[in-house]
Amino acid sequence: MPIITPSRRWQQAYYPFKKRSLPEKIEENIERTVKGVLWGCRMCGNCLLQETAFICPMACPKGLRNGPCGGSSPDHCCVDESRPCIWYEIYRRAENMGRLDKLLEVLPPLDWDKTGTSALRDVYEKAHEIGLLKIVSKTTHSSSEE
Repeated sequence: MPIITPSRRWQQAYYPFKKRSLPEKIEENIERTVKGVLWGCRMCGNCLLQETAFICPMACPKGLRNGPCGGSSPDHCCVDESRPCIWYEIYRRAENMGRLDKLLEVLPPLDWDKTGTSALRDVYEKAHEIGLLKIVSKTTHSSSEE
């Protein structure tokens, strides 16, 4: 059992469907290695760790991204009874972190075009599109209001 994430089974990470440049491949390999070890990341390209209490919901054998299926219980997964339901683990950790409100958000479906790619690349591209100075000023302005 990994130290940080409660998922018991290692599952193969996704790999991109299309050709990638060398810098993108290097970035994806670093992200796959770090996030895989820490959170059991499957490299879906649509990272939701911050919404799911830093437990990858893709560890669910059914790939459910918005909560448990009807057949699971707090003790076991309905697909593999030797492992806990990942969504019950997400709920427990979110409750301990005081972040249950994040679980009420309906998460978007998986964008299969991004599968296997770096989720950080989306962050970089969005920051470049909006402008880093606007993001920093907005972040510092909103944190000073609190």
